[in-house]
Amino acid sequence: MPVQTVRLGRIADGRTIVAVDGAARAVTVEAAIEHGAAGADALASALGRDGRRGWITLIEQWPSLADAVHGIVEAAERDTLPTVAVAGLTFAPPLPSPSIRIFALGGNFAKHLADASATVYGAGSDMHVELMQKRREQGPWGFLTLPDTVVGHDATVETPAGLEKIDYEGEVAVILGRGGRSLAHDDVRFWGYTAWNDFSLRDSALGVGPAYDKGPMNWTLQKNFDSGSSAGPWVVVGDGRSDVDDLRITLRVNDETHQDGSTSDMIFTFADTAEHLSHFLTLRPGDLIPSGTPAGTALESGVDGPFLHDGDVTEVEVAGVGVLRNLVRTRKEHA
Repeated sequence: MPVQTVRLGRIADGRTIVAVDGAARAVTVEAAIEHGAAGADALASALGRDGRRGWITLIEQWPSLADAVHGIVEAAERDTLPTVAVAGLTFAPPLPSPSIRIFALGGNFAKHLADASATVYGAGSDMHVELMQKRREQGPWGFLTLPDTVVGHDATVETPAGLEKIDYEGEVAVILGRGGRSLAHDDVRFWGYTAWNDFSLRDSALGVGPAYDKGPMNWTLQKNFDSGSSAGPWVVVGDGRSDVDDLRITLRVNDETHQDGSTSDMIFTFADTAEHLSHFLTLRPGDLIPSGTPAGTALESGVDGPFLHDGDVTEVEVAGVGVLRNLVRTRKEHA
């Protein structure tokens, strides 16, 4: 019997890899094709003989290609395919394509929403209560993330010059396995999921530093600076019906736990969100939906909260995915 899930990644030169041996080792799809692994021709058609194509065709044809990918894992574990040590690899973000759409949820965990809103609007304000009461009737809320601002595991996150209130947000991101318009809730399918860190600029929200987020571009700039999000190291791929609504999310900064939550606490599930979006636009296989973040962000503690500093290391851990690690570098002023 094949394993129930597999883990796929992408390395810096663009090749797709498959995790084996508890993700200590990996097989490149290129090597599997070169060695004539079962289903090699079909994989080459979907990913190219060098395994560098995007994953959209792989996602669309997953029911017919899954056995070939499972077979790579089994062959590698029998030592009939060459493997490489994962510790020596440089990861790219595991995005299905460079032009994929990323629909990021915001304010989607009640305690984070309440605590962050109280910080921004004042402890005496009932704004956070109103937001919580209206969230369900308003529908999922969030923003678009630009895919070329996303970096991978062990990449350096470099913040814009002159900003000091840099926040972390540990999340899970799901990848749609099925597209369509006006999807019913039960028709939504997820191809896989990965760990996500939504680094956020909080200076202006806290009334300090330059005003960079006024007007219609506010969330775009807070969330879409270069290297402003990270993802990886692996995408966990299941049968399209895997339970993504009960995944533990843990975030650490310099080995100290700051967030410990679960996607079971989301106000809107991933399927809720996909159903809602599909009423307005045609979703595509490979579209991403990051979950929003649990309580424990630096913003929730106000201006003196545990914001990130130069040299800090963040780790987001999600069951099955492993640990997404990033080094933070800050610039004090423009050169």
